[in-house]
Amino acid sequence: MNADDVRRDGEPEDWSAFFRERNVTNFRFGGFDTTGVDPGTPKWAQKKEEFLQIWAAVVQALQQNTSESEDQVQILFHCYAGINRSTAALVAALISLSMSTEEAIEHVLKARAGQEYWANRRDYFIEALLEFEAQCGGPAPAT
Repeated sequence: MNADDVRRDGEPEDWSAFFRERNVTNFRFGGFDTTGVDPGTPKWAQKKEEFLQIWAAVVQALQQNTSESEDQVQILFHCYAGINRSTAALVAALISLSMSTEEAIEHVLKARAGQEYWANRRDYFIEALLEFEAQCGGPAPAT
């Protein structure tokens, strides 16, 4: 299901049951990415804070559900299009594992060339990821 909880053609009636039947732990995190948000505006600050909270929840869920596993754990990050929110959440997860924002983005770009536009992003996602890095113990973002 997507962040808007609208059922799309071809989607299972009940995603929870769909994943449970396949022995898959599924976490859903909301959030709408918005384009054309000007830096310094209240909307910019609101979107940045929204995603900081989402990424903290993603990292917490990952830590709680993988920390006791002795086996390799496979994780799928996906949003509706698989480009913005999922990539940002993956970058945040890598940051939580002690990568810098730049290293995490480079790591994702090497694995998924289709994310190439992430190399030059200058929106609230990047500003929020730099702040997330600082919250995880990395350098404080430049102001």
